[in-house]
Amino acid sequence: MDFEEEFIGTLANISDAPMIYFKAAYYFVISSTLGKYITCPLYPRPTDNPMRPNVWIILSGMTGYMRKSTVINLATYVIRHAYTKYFKVKMPRSDPKSIASMVTSMILETGSPEGLADHISEAQKDLDTFMLISHEFGACLLYTSDAADELDGVD
Repeated sequence: MDFEEEFIGTLANISDAPMIYFKAAYYFVISSTLGKYITCPLYPRPTDNPMRPNVWIILSGMTGYMRKSTVINLATYVIRHAYTKYFKVKMPRSDPKSIASMVTSMILETGSPEGLADHISEAQKDLDTFMLISHEFGACLLYTSDAADELDGVD
């Protein structure tokens, strides 16, 4: 059994969400953890800043019935634990609370575009990977829409 089958099988044993959600969660976990080690050589960029894949996944379905939040929480759990173990190996002398704080800083839930940019620029001295994980993606779009509306009146 490969990792994909094991991951999807484990989620299927925990939740009755649609199988396509488990597959989407698998791709999200893989891209969030291993994606930073993959580059896109067809797009010329400086070697210190190569083009990397940026996977966006939106689970769409009826609220409360399709178990979107359950799948998102399970995928987030796997990502948190994978990065916690990674940082413990990479920085064995670090305080566990410091590692937990770093992992928490990588996961962005919602915020204004300015707030997200500020958070990333502040955390960027220690981190190079960030994930936007939101149970209500419409709220993210709402912030973007509000910011665009404000700029419409600016010359």
